[in-house]
Amino acid sequence: MICILCPRGCRLIVDPRPEAPSQLEDQNRNHNHNQNIQAIQVKGNQCPKGIDYARQEVLDPRRTLTTTLAIRGTRQRLPVRTQGEIPLNTLEQAMTILRTVQADPPIHMGQIIVEDLLGTGIPVVASDNWDYDEIMQGTKLP
Repeated sequence: MICILCPRGCRLIVDPRPEAPSQLEDQNRNHNHNQNIQAIQVKGNQCPKGIDYARQEVLDPRRTLTTTLAIRGTRQRLPVRTQGEIPLNTLEQAMTILRTVQADPPIHMGQIIVEDLLGTGIPVVASDNWDYDEIMQGTKLP
């Protein structure tokens, strides 16, 4: 695994053998998760960030999703992104949902288009401005 948190790009060696989570009550689950994180051994990092990155990638990999959405009333697309990282295993489901979303102009960069993607608490925001009148008047190219 290569760490991507800084330009150094350390080659990390990860021993992902945490103890299997037991069927404990909810109050003990976080304690177990922390033990699992500590049980994952990481070598090759040149800073502490590499250890955290590798452990996160093994236990709960996450990504920022970037895509485009339809803009209602046009054939144009609006670039959007999640405002934070969502679980890697939900990307396909997120794309299925976002295919059905249409943004209503005018749209401003940073505007929230979807409040809470898949119950993650992470919104989807516009990555560009889009004003129908500007496009039609030719003052902004689509």
